[in-house]
Amino acid sequence: MRSLLTSFTVLLALGTTGDRTEPFELDSTHSTYPFVTRLTGVFSERGDSLVIDVATGSVGSQIPASVGKDGVAEEISIAFGLGRPDSGSWSFDHETTQQLVAPRLRPGERKQVPALHFVISGTDTVPLADRWLVAELRVRQHLPGVQAGFLNSYACAEDNLRGPTDSSRHRASQMRENYSHIC
Repeated sequence: MRSLLTSFTVLLALGTTGDRTEPFELDSTHSTYPFVTRLTGVFSERGDSLVIDVATGSVGSQIPASVGKDGVAEEISIAFGLGRPDSGSWSFDHETTQQLVAPRLRPGERKQVPALHFVISGTDTVPLADRWLVAELRVRQHLPGVQAGFLNSYACAEDNLRGPTDSSRHRASQMRENYSHIC
């Protein structure tokens, strides 16, 4: 009886905080981005913050092996932020700090991502029903024909943070047609 009462008290306390937890899967591996990621985990609304816990994932290079050492990327990192519509396109804000996930990525190579924890603060004034989760993959590269330096690519959620909407369904449809342009 005591454990049942304790469990009920914990559930009651969790239920009254307004906190909610949802799973996510972000996957840019089918895109035309030169560097891609696939991440799964959960995000939680906790007070004025969005807490993101990556459980599993990978980063990969879609650069052909024939590019050789010029195709090696370094300082592979991930950050999270919130996507929002912006004049027929989208933008990315409320970004977390980048976290290093691999020192180097050779052409065609994939590496596992460790468990990661991110917090986006100040979300109490953000219209979360109109925003979606975005992972930013950042690499330092010197690809032929591309200005040397950091290059970002993205993995976007299909649904908005509070669930699907007409605009998120439209975005998801467009991502299936041209992922790298829409996300």
